[in-house]
Amino acid sequence: MIVTWLVIAVTMLGSKVFLVAVVLVTYWCIDADAGYWAGISYLSSMWLNSVLKLTFRLPRPGDQVRPGSGWFIDAEGYGFPSGHTQGTATTWGFFAGISQSERMLRLALFLTVAVAVSRVYLKAHFISDCVGGAAAGWAVAAVFVAVYRVWHDRRVPLAAVVPLSLLMLLGPLDEAVVKSSGFFAGFAGGAAFQPRVAPLRRPDGWSGGMARAFMGLLLIVGLWLIVERVGGLGPGVQWVGHAVLGAVASLGVPAAFVRLGR
Repeated sequence: MIVTWLVIAVTMLGSKVFLVAVVLVTYWCIDADAGYWAGISYLSSMWLNSVLKLTFRLPRPGDQVRPGSGWFIDAEGYGFPSGHTQGTATTWGFFAGISQSERMLRLALFLTVAVAVSRVYLKAHFISDCVGGAAAGWAVAAVFVAVYRVWHDRRVPLAAVVPLSLLMLLGPLDEAVVKSSGFFAGFAGGAAFQPRVAPLRRPDGWSGGMARAFMGLLLIVGLWLIVERVGGLGPGVQWVGHAVLGAVASLGVPAAFVRLGR
């Protein structure tokens, strides 16, 4: 039982909630440019993950698509590739690539393997699902590391944000694709204005950073709960809700920090 709870804790390191929090805290508190491109790479990777799942339609262990098996374990939908593994590989692989740090690379490899093993242990995925997720995640990370090295201080042009978001809706479609597309539109659109409207400087010390992160995450979680509640009204409402959520994360929260002197 203790081992299972430890494995559940490890698998949560690959959850969307945790990885989005890592990206946003990086954006708000450490390096806005790195956090921005980490966010774009993660959203692109999760959109690709959904498309691949809907394309291959491979089952999870047990020869069936299982419903969610509890509060902590996200085991819903098709199996290949593993979203937890892919998200972990993308996020930490991106950070390892832009930092060119051997220590960060080791951390990225360790977390990717640990999350993959946890998904297999919890019978949420086959080994092949996790291998495929890791490969896709590292591939996406490599692409965006290359983009970052050229465009590290730039943002996706505002005129391209909505067309790119709508392109995400042209392939296989499900709830996850709609959410990824909407959040991408809001996050990328808001971030295009952030350097001019709400320029961020690094907070003073750990206490300042922790206070900023706590305030931002509290606001985003509260808004996310509202968006999830109204999301049942249809795909259009889901898209708009997540676009608003993305814009608040990339522009609204930084503007609040500036106004509050944070």
